[in-house]
Amino acid sequence: MAQTIRTAERRLGINLDSLIKVFTLCPVCKQAYSPEYIAGTEDVACASEGCPGILFTMRQLASGSQRKASCMTYPFASPIAWIRHMLSLPGISELLQVWRSDEADREQLTLPEPCEEWIQRLDVNRPIADIHEGWGWRSIEAGLERYLEPDTGDIVDKSPLNPPVRFVSLPYGLSLSLNTDWFQATKEGNYSVGACYLAINNLPRHMRFLRENIALCIVMTGPNEPSAYALDQMLTPLVDELLQLKQGVVMSVRKGNPPIYQDELVHADLTQHIADLIARIKMGGGAGIKSELNFCLYCHDFLFRDPQQERNNVHHWKSLRTLEERNEFFSATGNRFTALHRIPGWNTSTSSPPDAMHLLYLGAMNWIVKQVLVGPGMFNKRDLGGQDPQRVFNECLDKMWMPRNFQRLPPKLGQTRTTTKADQWKLTARIIFIPSSLPFAMVTKLVQGLYLGEI
Repeated sequence: MAQTIRTAERRLGINLDSLIKVFTLCPVCKQAYSPEYIAGTEDVACASEGCPGILFTMRQLASGSQRKASCMTYPFASPIAWIRHMLSLPGISELLQVWRSDEADREQLTLPEPCEEWIQRLDVNRPIADIHEGWGWRSIEAGLERYLEPDTGDIVDKSPLNPPVRFVSLPYGLSLSLNTDWFQATKEGNYSVGACYLAINNLPRHMRFLRENIALCIVMTGPNEPSAYALDQMLTPLVDELLQLKQGVVMSVRKGNPPIYQDELVHADLTQHIADLIARIKMGGGAGIKSELNFCLYCHDFLFRDPQQERNNVHHWKSLRTLEERNEFFSATGNRFTALHRIPGWNTSTSSPPDAMHLLYLGAMNWIVKQVLVGPGMFNKRDLGGQDPQRVFNECLDKMWMPRNFQRLPPKLGQTRTTTKADQWKLTARIIFIPSSLPFAMVTKLVQGLYLGEI
């Protein structure tokens, strides 16, 4: 049995060097070094001024030769190589076009859609089912570049194309989602590992997040979560390739059956970042939730963040030369520059939406059931000779038909003290009106009986 990755690759006859690069990190300052730099240098010391970090050691092999063993590494999987691989698979190029169900979506090189036009054709009686039905899908411009406006001093995103072109109207204009999270890698101890993976939003919803259709681009080594500088160092290779994809990369695309391979100009744009609140703040360069200057627990009149102002703030932060100036500006604005701000069209406040899993399901739905329905005793038994409302609620859940794709059923009343997953609360939010109506109907009958003197 293969004990190492290299042994498995050799026995399978594959080579992942074109897909995965292993970068070296300085253990002290977290400066990143490419594998080419490590292979060509004999200096083990970090190149950062004043840093005492050691990049690698020489290890003696059984054959008598020596090799360099980096003290700290992180792997990076190329999104360009991943998209090339995806487009070489049978049926993928066709699946990327399935969302073009309307005749207008099949037209190429069309204008970005104004919000007013999207609202006019929106059916208010039908819920939005997928990302491609939203306004943002058809409003993003192709070929965006980031400029400094000389008259106003604003940092603006403009497209040199005249007239502007809708990004998804390009023949292969791929919308990407970046997902980020940190987790405990071991059951014992405290070792936090981070992961960044990409998904293609053009794929049908049921296929978008399958394991074989996503790319784990970065694994951030522990034992602690990276500092702001270390995070930027690890994100830099990813952002470099995303900038290339934004302007277009020629790739061989498999079409039809029998297959025909044809070179196409493929564009990809990072349109959203999906993460929990803490990861959104860290990746987007925002102030932490404990910052009293940028977050208020007492205000009820909230002001929307201005993407233009945030864009100006992060680039002004970057232009400051000293650490003291940057810290002072960050404390005042809650904005700092990250590697993601190099991407034209990227704005933290609009490109990183709120986390529905924690806010709506683990947060709001959990609170409604425990603190609004169960805690105050709304489902307590009131009629000594009658049925128990809580039991009626649970029996209704048992009798309800659930789709087979729901692997976890909603929690029953009286069993919510155990660990309940987010998808259970999500399903609860959709069906709670049915089982909760039965106990409330019992209470209504009880009140009517008391009023009429029947009880």
